[in-house]
Amino acid sequence: MKYRILSLSLALALPLTACDRASTETPTTDTSASPIAESPVTEPSLTDDWQAYTEKNGRYQIKFPEKPIENNQQQQTPQGQTVEITTAIYEDEPNKRVYVSSVNEMPLPEGATFDVEKGLDGGRDGATRSTNSTVVSEEKIDYDGLPGRSIVMSTPEGAKIKMNMLINAKEEKALFYQVWVAAQDGNIDFPEAQAFLDSLEIARTEEQ
Repeated sequence: MKYRILSLSLALALPLTACDRASTETPTTDTSASPIAESPVTEPSLTDDWQAYTEKNGRYQIKFPEKPIENNQQQQTPQGQTVEITTAIYEDEPNKRVYVSSVNEMPLPEGATFDVEKGLDGGRDGATRSTNSTVVSEEKIDYDGLPGRSIVMSTPEGAKIKMNMLINAKEEKALFYQVWVAAQDGNIDFPEAQAFLDSLEIARTEEQ
């Protein structure tokens, strides 16, 4: 499973054409991060002994069952910009499961605003293409005030992926967060999966 599904972390990263020109909103200029925001409450027994991971730029924190491997890669956008994708991956080989979190910036052209729904659509479509999977279910979510999607996908081999995607739109860029669990046996309803998804804590600017 790992050779196909791990590619998902990069395939979702660049819904960069989802923007509109001539925003009338007043831009903000303070992008200093405030303390990590609280995440939804999960069962303490599941995550107490887990490994807390803080993204290298402090943009989010999440708990993995074991220490993840961090991967940083650069990718070109359709507009010719270079975007860095920071991904953390933990593979539970005995249970044939994969836990992944990632974030990347999505620069906006001057005078443009980010279309969140188109961005989320692009992330979903990139995920299905990269894994040759189909969407089993999809719903809009609000996670700590950020718009997103909760998506379940199934591969032809019977693996399933449960993923939360969130977008935090800003003045000159948007941040695209992805947290997902994949299981080769198709069972993504095990308690650790939801505990992992719910352990995400996103750093916010003072205005957000």
